[in-house]
Amino acid sequence: MDANTDTGFMNSSDYEQIIKDLKADSTFCEYKFSPSEITDYVKMEDVADSTDEHKLVIAYSPTCTLPCTDSYPGPYNFELMLDGSTSHKRSWVYSEMLQKVFIDMNKTLLIQFRLSPNAGDLRVRALPVYSIADFLNIPVQRCALHMLNSDPQHQELACMGKQTFVTFVERQPPHGYNTRYKPRVKAHSEDNKVCYCANYSWVRHVVQSSHAAAIYDYDSASDRHSVVVPLDSPQPGSETVVVAYHFTCKTSCPQGMQRRPISVVFTLETSQGDVVGRQCLSVKICSCPKRDKEREEADN
Repeated sequence: MDANTDTGFMNSSDYEQIIKDLKADSTFCEYKFSPSEITDYVKMEDVADSTDEHKLVIAYSPTCTLPCTDSYPGPYNFELMLDGSTSHKRSWVYSEMLQKVFIDMNKTLLIQFRLSPNAGDLRVRALPVYSIADFLNIPVQRCALHMLNSDPQHQELACMGKQTFVTFVERQPPHGYNTRYKPRVKAHSEDNKVCYCANYSWVRHVVQSSHAAAIYDYDSASDRHSVVVPLDSPQPGSETVVVAYHFTCKTSCPQGMQRRPISVVFTLETSQGDVVGRQCLSVKICSCPKRDKEREEADN
């Protein structure tokens, strides 16, 4: 028995022979993965190619754990614009240098969407995400204080001398809590990931819209909240559709966004949820938009 056999290593001649045998086998072939096979659909499906072999195409939801933020005009040349005439230093301002909106909380931001060609039965989803890659997988949610403002039924409980907020979903308080309040149905259950935001003024939705047909969506898999509005036809003489949005928490709020920069991803979707366009807008929600804009521009 030679040294190679004792050590369990393969010698060079054996390795070369195995490679020759593999190359001689007609069934041996190389498969390459193409990034173009990934599509922005909300489902998974098997697609047959020309050789009738099936490939698994992984399709991502626009509200998945790592949502895409790349600009994608798509087949409708989806565009996003801001009307500067509605800007005011105490409501919102836009920085051309930073390509970023600075806006006060609960102030209206009118966003213009343009399609070419125009099409019916489309909708726009607004999803807030963190701009820094380290936090992209974390859902953007409101801080406890601003959630409380929208959820006045939320009870303050005493636990071991410390004040804390606890979410109940028709269940008794955990053992050890002393409370004189009766538990009531709350916006969220940490147990079964059910969203009751509709009953509490959309309590966890940072981005909201005054559109009469707005739909507030919750992805239980990623814990992300988004708002979806139908994209109406442009009014006569106009090429754009205007949608009003507002923000219900500040970027600087502790236990909320914690000064982490955010963007809002606007996805153009069909009624089946297929993504056919995408644009992204950097946003800072603050008390003094003009002051913060000037400071950040000076820092850059």
